[in-house]
Amino acid sequence: KLSKLTYLNKKRGFVILSRDGKILTHSLKPNLKGKNADSIVTIDGKKPYKEMIQKALNEGGFTSIYKFKQPNGKIVKKIAYATYFKPWDIIIGAGLYLNDIDKKIEDLKTESFNILKQSIIYTLIVAIVLIIILYSISSFASNKFIINPINYMRDTISKTVKDKNLRIKLSTNLPKELAIIAKSFNSLIETFSNLIN
Repeated sequence: KLSKLTYLNKKRGFVILSRDGKILTHSLKPNLKGKNADSIVTIDGKKPYKEMIQKALNEGGFTSIYKFKQPNGKIVKKIAYATYFKPWDIIIGAGLYLNDIDKKIEDLKTESFNILKQSIIYTLIVAIVLIIILYSISSFASNKFIINPINYMRDTISKTVKDKNLRIKLSTNLPKELAIIAKSFNSLIETFSNLIN
């Protein structure tokens, strides 16, 4: 069963080594079974399986970074981790190409960027909707409390002038500032009316 264990969607596998330097199994490279760990040398002259055994027997840990040839022929850097499993007296190791890590980081960056972009778009949509709502409310309020009363005052004053009728008065049931103007206008009309009579 150990010989079939893989990870990263079956792209990476585990190696099982004996403490005396034999490769007991490799889940992706069955042809390595039975070989001596010393016989596996990377293109940069390192012996990764031998280093795994040494690290595992000294409380486990990461190996140094070494160059390795991927199945597609591309030469990339790789790092491995090994640990000693005392009940079975074996070393279990696994490696990871650094370009796998770089790709995962790039994928996470892309995913984070997409989430950020969606958040910004959502925020902009909410902001635009709020601006439209606030504009509608302010337009309604300005019409009700400013524009309509001013139009009423303009029309009443125009009617007073046109009809030459000094008995027309402005309603003072208006917003505060406009009510003050209406009272002043009414007072002025009353003064003119008294002067004429």
